[in-house]
Amino acid sequence: MSLIVPINAEELIRKEFSPKVMSTMVSLVGRGYKLAKGATRHVTFLDWDLGKDHEGYLRRLAINYLFKKECEKGGLPFTISTESNRNKSHRFLLFGTGSIKMTISQVDSVKKIARPAFFRDKLQEANQITLNLFGEDTSSTVADKDYYLLLTYSSGGNRPNFINLGMPNGKHWIDKINLLNEPHVISSNQDKLDKEEIIEPEVLIGLRNFAEEVEGFGS
Repeated sequence: MSLIVPINAEELIRKEFSPKVMSTMVSLVGRGYKLAKGATRHVTFLDWDLGKDHEGYLRRLAINYLFKKECEKGGLPFTISTESNRNKSHRFLLFGTGSIKMTISQVDSVKKIARPAFFRDKLQEANQITLNLFGEDTSSTVADKDYYLLLTYSSGGNRPNFINLGMPNGKHWIDKINLLNEPHVISSNQDKLDKEEIIEPEVLIGLRNFAEEVEGFGS
């Protein structure tokens, strides 16, 4: 009898994502915070105390929107699909490469993973630590599945306190990397990214259109 342990999560992450890509993810999350806060100031019906209570919801939308736009420009190595949960009550973005799938979640603590959901349970099947009772060769079975990575960031505040990229298993992390602790690579596009932090009307329109597409916001 032996334990079948998934691939080393940190090695997988560093193999799939260059330091430049991880730095881009950090920049996008930070810009999402600013975009969500900017939306509460620039959109009239949100610019009051109760309206600002929705900043966390807007932050989640803004970060997914910015990731989607960056993927479409070729700045991130993901394909993107819009998926639904089992009862079609929630839609989410699924980011994929040749060997992994990834979703993004806002959580309360650096130790937490996303709340339980059927679609996440299915995605992380390849991550499970299982018992091999009879000493069978299971390497081909494990290799046939895409690994599931989760990107989490902190809720509240003006900037993220952590940005974890790791491999979840049930209710816990198997392993994770806090991208804020990684070297930050300054690219030739950094000036452009900094300028995009200014909230232009077309950015707000793009965010609203994305919200209607993914969340049914405003319908």
